[in-house]
Amino acid sequence: MANVEESTPATECNKNHKGEEWKCLFIENGYPYIKGKFMAIESEYDAWSVFNILGENCLKQGISGYTLSHCSKTQLAQI
Repeated sequence: MANVEESTPATECNKNHKGEEWKCLFIENGYPYIKGKFMAIESEYDAWSVFNILGENCLKQGISGYTLSHCSKTQLAQI
């Protein structure tokens, strides 16, 4: 979560998007500033894509959205 007063946790991204720090909330802008391995999930968009584009039907409703816990290793590799 971020707001105008707090900015985003991506300090370098914030510096490079001065006045438009909100852009760092979107993975397409923030990913160059993230160190290490990661899997970006943009909840509803990604849930739709996993089923409709990748054809994987392993997502299950969890407490705060969909979960990948029912996906096999093969399905996770595809995702």
